[in-house]
This record gives sequence, C-alpha cells and structure tokens, in this order.
Amino acid sequence: MEQYVIIFFIILFFAIMIFSQILNNKKRKKALMETLKNIRGKHPEKRVDSERWNHIGAYFKRSASGEHVDDITWNDLDMDDIYKRLDYTLSSSGEEYLYRLLRESFNKNIVDPDRLEKMVARFKDDDDLRIRLSVILNDLGHSGKFSLWEYMDNLDYLGERSNVSEYLLNLCFIILIALIPINPAVFTVLTVLFILYRIITYFRFKGEIEPYLISVRFLSELVSSSDQMSNFDELKDFADEELYKSLKTFSRIKKSASFLAKSGSNYSTSDFSEMFMDYIKMMTHVDIIIFNNLLKKINGNLEKIEKIYDFAGFLDAAISVYLFRESIETYCIPKRGDFIKASQIYHPLLTDPVKNDITAEKSVLLTGSNASGKSTFLKAVAVNVILAGAINTATAEEFFTPDFRIYSSMALRDSIQDGKSFFVVEIGSLKRIYEGSLASKRPVICFVDEVLRGTNTVERIAASTSVLQEFAENGIICFAATHDIELTSTLSGLFDNYHFEEFVEDGEVKFPYKLLEGPSVSRNALQLIGQFGFPENAVKKARKMVEQFNDKGIWNS
Repeated sequence: MEQYVIIFFIILFFAIMIFSQILNNKKRKKALMETLKNIRGKHPEKRVDSERWNHIGAYFKRSASGEHVDDITWNDLDMDDIYKRLDYTLSSSGEEYLYRLLRESFNKNIVDPDRLEKMVARFKDDDDLRIRLSVILNDLGHSGKFSLWEYMDNLDYLGERSNVSEYLLNLCFIILIALIPINPAVFTVLTVLFILYRIITYFRFKGEIEPYLISVRFLSELVSSSDQMSNFDELKDFADEELYKSLKTFSRIKKSASFLAKSGSNYSTSDFSEMFMDYIKMMTHVDIIIFNNLLKKINGNLEKIEKIYDFAGFLDAAISVYLFRESIETYCIPKRGDFIKASQIYHPLLTDPVKNDITAEKSVLLTGSNASGKSTFLKAVAVNVILAGAINTATAEEFFTPDFRIYSSMALRDSIQDGKSFFVVEIGSLKRIYEGSLASKRPVICFVDEVLRGTNTVERIAASTSVLQEFAENGIICFAATHDIELTSTLSGLFDNYHFEEFVEDGEVKFPYKLLEGPSVSRNALQLIGQFGFPENAVKKARKMVEQFNDKGIWNS
C-alpha cells in the first residue's frame, strides 16, 4: 500500500508540474499577443545587450559588397541610432538582416524595393498576419551574443567528429540497466557509476562544442520557424523553390530541435520539461551525437542556410519597416529621379521637426550662422538617401533620388595615437570620397560639414574651392555646409546656394530652421558670445575689430 501512495504522489507531482507549465505558457503567450498588438504606432522599446550589439554587423561584414555605406559615413550620420529607431525585430536573423539592409543601401542583390513594398503592404492590409509571424519570430529568438555566421564560418576548427564511441557507450548503458534484475546490488552500483562517468564526460565534451552547439540549436529553430512561415498561404509568393529545397535539406535539423533546445541551470516550473531533457542528455550525450551527425551536412550547405536565414530575416525586417512607418508623422515611398528633390523632408530622430523643401539639380552649398540648422539638414537629406535605398521609405511628403553611393565627411577629429592633425584627417576623408567616385558603378553623393575647417582662412577658401570644384566636375553631387560666404562666389555656377538664417527677438537670437534659397548674409557669432555671458566690453571690442577689417582689410587688436 505504501508503494502505491508513493507512486500516486510522484504521478501527482508530475501532473502539477505539467499543468503549471501549460498555464504559464498560456499566460506568456497572452502577454506577448497584447504587446504585439499594442506596439503599432509606438517607438520600439527594445534594448540590445552591449555584447550582442558588437556582433549585429557580422552578417553584413561576412559578405559586404564594395559599395556599402562605409564606417565614416555610418558614424557621421549617427546610423546606430537610426538603426535602433527602426529596430522592431524579434530574432537574430531579423536584427542582422535589417542592419545589412542599411549598410548595403541601393544594393539590388540585397534590397528588392518592390518585394519589400509588397510585403509591407500585406501587413498594412492584414495586421493579424503580422502578429502570427511575430509570434513565430519571437519563438525563434536569438543566437546568443554572437552571430550565427561567426559560428558557421569557424566550424572547420572542430575537424571530423565520430559517434562510434558514443553509440557503444550507450549500448553498454542499456545492457547495465537490463542486468539490474539479475543482480540488483552489483548492477545498480555499476549503473550509477556509469551514469556519473557519462555526466562528467558530457560536460567535458560539451565544453568543446558549446559555442557551436548554440549555433546549431539556433539553426534548428530557424529551419523550423522558416518552414512554418513558408507554409502560410499569404506568403506563398515570397517563398521560392530554392527555399523549399533548402528547408528540405535541413529537415533533420528541424526534427532535432527539441534535443538541441536551450538548456541551463536556472529553471522555473515552466522549464520542467527542459530540465528533464537535460538529465537525459547528460546520461546519453544525445545532443552531442546529433551535433556530430549534423556537422558535416552544415559545412557543405552554407549557401542553403543563408537562403533560409534571409527568408526569416526579410520577414522580420519587413515587420520593422511597417511598424516604423506606423510610428512616424509623415513618410513616403521614394521615387527614382535624376536629382534630389524633397518636399517637407525632416530628420527621423527629431520629435518635433521643422520640415523643409529642396530641389538640387546639382551640388548644394549651404550657408548660415552657428546653430542655425545646417548640420541637421545635411544629416536629414543623407539619412533619407540611405533609407530610400535600404527600406524604400523617406521621412518626407515626397522624395526623389537617384540610386546613389553615399559618403560623408562631417564628424572628424584629429588622431593623437596616429599623430595626424585635424587637417590631415580632413584631407584623407575627402580623398576617400574622390577615389570612391572613380571606382563606383553608381553616381556618388557626399555630405561635407565645414569643409577644411582645420586650416587658416585664406588657404581654407582656396583649397575648399579647388576640392569642391573637382568634386562637381567629376560628377559627384556634394551637399556642403560652410561658414565661408566667399565660397558662394568662387563656386558660382557649380553649386546651388541655400541658407538658414536667424532673427533677434527680445534681445535673443532665435532660429526658425527654415531653408531659404540663396547665400546667407547674416553672422551671429558675436551676438551669441554676448548671450552666453561674456563681458560687454569684449563683445564691443570684437565688433570694432570686424568693422576695422571690413573697412581697411587688416586686423587691429
């Protein structure tokens, strides 16, 4: 009777654990569905771990073309922040695919604007489709702090791995268990010792392959998730024959997903099945066996893995594009044109932007006083050129642009470590734009803020004129901001002139941030010095020096 009671309580314990797991899974799914429904129209609330952030670009770096957005331009335009503003993705494949889109802007091998637009339109018409896909992508999750491709490209380091010894040891395990009824005392002890041996060796072997095991776990989930999504009736025209062949090649990985699922020591009641599976793995090494069997297949089919990865990444990134559009005040589908034309364009990171219009049939020289809005406007146009190519979206009412290769030279600094002055860094940055235009298959557009600020006024104007003339004469479209009004004359005919201006109200300098045609005629440096509390005598003295220089062409202190 006592034995039956013990068995009853064991069964009851397992039943409670399973029931608890079912309830918790239902609660988690309900909470996820609410989050997915309510995210539309809001900014992304996602926070990427700093270690993971360092590896988001791995997929892009693995196969970057020669005409991507380079590091200087990416940093100048604060594209990390732009990426985070766009990032509603739920999986590693989505994160890395979206990042690659932005870095490979206008690369037709990566970005198919018609395909992307068709998918986003599908979400707009059917929000339930977006939510169903998001649930699957959320279950897919992440490959850890590293990229799947950082693991995949290093699988050769593991060499050939055989399972012969693993099969023999598992056979011994079965024999020992079968012999227990013959001599319980002896064979129970031997079985326990054997289990301890298997657990100890499990952690040793698992330690060797753990980083790669993470990648195969993620790959198994990727195959399973992509297989589910490819069978959606609404997605049949987004899944081609090559995708189905790739999924079929890795069907065994999909079937092995439960054995390669994430394991760990921090369990809650909802993790009971995972905990139970971990003990099975320790005693049988089943996940190590599966890993070894799959290793050769993976090594020989990386292109097919990329096909599956791109499918899941594309869907996740397309959801991000849809949600980004739903969260901003104004956007448009950009159109291809022979030159830049924008109506009511603004910077996507601004919460209360001032919108501007511009038509630039050639290069643009942008003048204006300090803090008037020149740099922000340059970045607004530049970022929208990238977004137009990458995600077929512009933060404007209307936006025309050619398929540009983009460069910038804006947030430069000197290098103490390399012993380079600011001027030398500037020259190097501008030279890279010129050389890039010679090698580019596409027209080049560049954005330069305060060209050659690192040298004296006279030589700066001469050198700036020469460099910008060379750009314009070699077909480079250049948006350049400058304080040097003289450039509006020296570059006349090659550059269109626009400017920002300020006005004084109640003794304060105010900026409307509206773009105006023609060169700037106002300067506000002395006004700002006075506003920020410098002595009145110092401001008067500076004004007198300016008046003397304007009258006589010489400086007197």
